[in-house]
Amino acid sequence: TIDRRSNLDTMGAMAAGAALARQLDEVVIPEVDAYRFAKMALSAGHVEMGAVTGETAYEAFLDANSALTNANVPLTGRCAAVTPDFYKKVKLDKSFIMAGDVAQEMRRTGQIGMVDGVALYLTPKAYLPDGAEFLIAVPCATCAPEKLEDYKIHDNPPGTNGWLVEGRVLHDAFVFDSKKDGIY
Repeated sequence: TIDRRSNLDTMGAMAAGAALARQLDEVVIPEVDAYRFAKMALSAGHVEMGAVTGETAYEAFLDANSALTNANVPLTGRCAAVTPDFYKKVKLDKSFIMAGDVAQEMRRTGQIGMVDGVALYLTPKAYLPDGAEFLIAVPCATCAPEKLEDYKIHDNPPGTNGWLVEGRVLHDAFVFDSKKDGIY
């Protein structure tokens, strides 16, 4: 709810549309993303357990990519959600510094965009299941529909002098049995 007086006192900073946008960015989208990653991890065709260190991060990523290739997963379109900790470990791994796809560029800019032909996306650790350092997947392995997105702003509903913002998002995520080998 956005109280009319609070809205006036903050010169519109608490406007209903801004509050809705903030709620989507800070609550809804992270919750949906975490749900999707959990579904993908639960149904992944490849799961490797064990701690990844700064000396083994690059090798662990190469092993994962190799497992996908051996499972006939397409080489193009692969992407990886990586935690900040794993991202740091890869950057510090001496094997990667010497042999990485963008090793020379990394030395110059300090940035990593791809590893072994796989696009990296920095993902908060809370989005991935406990203990997961990274998740590599091809988009065709997962379907993540949003069935309904509905938002409404009520002006002066009973009991409120201001606005009430309501919304709901119906979503799910599925991993196709025939494509689960496309997730590591």
